[in-house]
Amino acid sequence: MVKGLQRMLGALACFGWLGFGTSAEAAALRTDIPENYLEPQVTMTQDGPTLLFSDSPELVHKTGVLYTDVVQGAARVFVHHVNETKRPLKLAVLVQPVGPLHGKKLTLTLQRYGFAEPNVDYYEAAPLSQKRYFQAQEPKTEALRLFESRELLTRSGEAKAGWVVKPDQLVTGMCDFTADAPVRVTVMMCETSSDIREFVRHAPVLPMDEHPLRGTFAHADLHFSLAPMDLSQGQVYGLLQASGSQGQYLRGTDATTGQAVENYGNYGVVYSVDYQVAPPVDYQLSVNAWGGIYAGTGRLDLPHKKQVERRLQAWPEGGAFDDSGETRFVFGKLAKKYDRGTIVWSPAGAGNLPLRFFWEARDKHAEKAGNPHT
Repeated sequence: MVKGLQRMLGALACFGWLGFGTSAEAAALRTDIPENYLEPQVTMTQDGPTLLFSDSPELVHKTGVLYTDVVQGAARVFVHHVNETKRPLKLAVLVQPVGPLHGKKLTLTLQRYGFAEPNVDYYEAAPLSQKRYFQAQEPKTEALRLFESRELLTRSGEAKAGWVVKPDQLVTGMCDFTADAPVRVTVMMCETSSDIREFVRHAPVLPMDEHPLRGTFAHADLHFSLAPMDLSQGQVYGLLQASGSQGQYLRGTDATTGQAVENYGNYGVVYSVDYQVAPPVDYQLSVNAWGGIYAGTGRLDLPHKKQVERRLQAWPEGGAFDDSGETRFVFGKLAKKYDRGTIVWSPAGAGNLPLRFFWEARDKHAEKAGNPHT
């Protein structure tokens, strides 16, 4: 993803996204990053699906298999690839039963889907893929025989399924599924006319580029439980997320080589942050892309009266954080009745990390005066 970011800098400048961009965005972004914020006490647990991470080579120069492994049970696939050739190619994510089924059918359930169509604009594609992933969805279950398959981008069983990707276009996103028997998942880039089931029988596995961002990783959900935060005396709390210094990057194996790998950035990992404001006060939530340019989508889950209100929010609205690491975006202005909540998010493709989340009491007088910095 590092090379992709470098390529996008010029394009971002043309779109006006190396800065505040629009007046609406400028009103939502703040430059007063708290210097002396408190860090809440945190308890972290880890569980969730097996993650198949396919991002190296990020810039694909020829056809071949980009990543493949066999999984069973709960799984997640994260894909991030650019067609770096001079002609249209096809990207496909193929799921096939493996081993004898003894006359039975394999049950495949697509739990959650979030891919963005091919796009040269990385900072449009990434938030869109996450918006689709985090929105409400109904699981879809189907049965596969031994020689049947499903392609995850199109959710089709056709032998020529997949997305046509023009030169310089990116495909990014992820999906969750469960399989009650072993399945082989293969991410490939092939000719647009290729039969993908036939292609994988003979296609070479392409080597990683200089950024070893692919592999299989167990337990790809991280849960953070924060001790109650007292904002009543003007204290500001801040939480650092997705930082290599915290030792939370997942370690796994590149199944194509057996090489030990680390998921630098935890792309494809879903974070949930449970918090409580006590005593209850009106407060606001903001996010800071401390690492630089970033555009993604998160979800805020707010329990209230035996129900949970779920709010999807682009971080930030209208474009991307600039490369300074010195701005933050207010994504929740909340009344005291919402004294508990959960931030659900995942590192966005092409996004710089880490992120920081801030909790602080709201200044109602400044809000009534129309101050854009509240």
